Amino acid sequence: MIMMSSPTKSCWSHPRRVLGAVVCFVLMASGAVAHHDPATEAASLTAEIKQNGPEVKTLLERARLWRVLRKLDLAIADLTQAAELDPSSLPARQALAQAYYVDGQLKPAFATIEQALDLAEAADDRATLHMMRASIHLAWKDYEKAAADCGAAFKALPEHRRIEWYLRRAHVQRMAGRFLDCEKGLRAGHVATGSAVLYTQWVDALIDAKLYEEAGREVERQLPGLRFAASWKIRRARIFQAEDRDAEAETELKEALEELNGRIRPEAAYPDITLLVDRGLTHFLLGDRDAAKADYERAKKAGALGWMHWRLAQIFEKKAS
Repeated sequence: MIMMSSPTKSCWSHPRRVLGAVVCFVLMASGAVAHHDPATEAASLTAEIKQNGPEVKTLLERARLWRVLRKLDLAIADLTQAAELDPSSLPARQALAQAYYVDGQLKPAFATIEQALDLAEAADDRATLHMMRASIHLAWKDYEKAAADCGAAFKALPEHRRIEWYLRRAHVQRMAGRFLDCEKGLRAGHVATGSAVLYTQWVDALIDAKLYEEAGREVERQLPGLRFAASWKIRRARIFQAEDRDAEAETELKEALEELNGRIRPEAAYPDITLLVDRGLTHFLLGDRDAAKADYERAKKAGALGWMHWRLAQIFEKKAS
């Protein structure tokens, strides 16, 4: 039981103390904002570099600020200089590779990762670099090499508990058609982390791997009492369709669609991506490709990550690939 202090003894029970505390807070907050303004700090570091000459530490810090300010070209220039000043600096290579990747310069990012791997000795560093390289292989649609890099990362750092890494590996495995490996990996990830996201992805993976009986048990465990059940109804519908129970699947999908239509706000500037992806899949499973594609395109535009909409991407991006 959490014990609360007596109101009569709290400083917040005295008006003068309240006023003093508020004034103090405002002054501290205004000072903190001024002190931590990225543009101001970048200007200060620039003056320092002009006076004392460039150093790796200073360049790395200014590059970080350039990235905050979304000036990737300046960040890349600083990081390139830092790597030239100290070719053995792993932090410079890692940060440069990440900046290249964010800027869409995949070939320089890949080459820089290769250089960084030659420098990296710690397991955490090697694992991180392998996951970065896996992202590039994924972008290049070289799924087998991406899967190999994910495997190397997990071997180097098996106890990492990083949910994003489990999701990225699962995405790679799905794109490579390794559905049984994907199911096993997500199951292990959920056990290791307790993540609800990994759990739902694992149930999806059970269906992808055609383990319908186990998937059905998990779906039936979740459905009772849910206020919002659309995503689980979609999963049940997928199982029904696999079992040739088309009429039952259609009922589930229509109920899911009704719920999703009631929750999605068409006028919203920032739509709920997961709802759009769910509705897009529902439309597709009901045979409405045009509506499915519209939801898929909107979800992509809103920033949906690959692991969220990979099923729809497989459907609508085949010609593009």
